[in-house]
Amino acid sequence: MPNLQQQKQETEAWLRDHPQAEWQTRYDMIKRLAEIDSKLKNNNKNATNQQTKVLG
Repeated sequence: MPNLQQQKQETEAWLRDHPQAEWQTRYDMIKRLAEIDSKLKNNNKNATNQQTKVLG
């Protein structure tokens, strides 16, 4: 499984480094960033749920 945190950092860096990029490309990268954030949040939620099951 790819490292989501690394993908997020690389995408953020690309957006910072390419402020003049074509709007569609920037849109796609921002959309990708949102998807990565969503996956990270779900992973965190799943980890919390797993801990609760173990502790409960």
